[in-house]
Amino acid sequence: MHDQTKLEQILSDPSSTAEERAIAERELEALSNPTLNAQYKLAAMDRLAANDATDLESELLRSTRKSDLASIEHYHIGAFCRDRNWTPEARSLFEKWLFKSPTGIEGVTRVGDALRRSDWEEYGGALAEWKDSGFKRSERLIRALESIVQSPDRGNYHDDEAVERARAFLNELRRRAGTVYT
Repeated sequence: MHDQTKLEQILSDPSSTAEERAIAERELEALSNPTLNAQYKLAAMDRLAANDATDLESELLRSTRKSDLASIEHYHIGAFCRDRNWTPEARSLFEKWLFKSPTGIEGVTRVGDALRRSDWEEYGGALAEWKDSGFKRSERLIRALESIVQSPDRGNYHDDEAVERARAFLNELRRRAGTVYT
């Protein structure tokens, strides 16, 4: 059993802490003892899955000889994740790095700024097109407003006031166009 093997490795690994060994012993018992509570078994498996990302982080820190994720350079995290074929665990580690490292935070900020500019440029063009059509063709403007309104679902790169104003304008356009969505 894969989970059992992983737990046995923790027990035999001299670098495992006493706490990790104690947890592994309890979880091994839960996996092998049918009389134990099924919820405990599920919780043990959940902890193992959560540890995969932590294991990757530890592996990255050891391989780069860095003390924390924030000090890892972009090149090293990228190479590390590529070497692991961008598995879900590797992608999760990269996303964690994005919000911990100064380089990652700067990149996320830059992307958010670019998305905002793009949305507002599209909105401006769509607004001009709508006006030029005698306020008849609103499809492009509706799409531009939808993009702004949906930004919280895609990382929330627009401030709350912009989203609410766009939502109000979008609802009014839809009402006038006869395409009201609730």
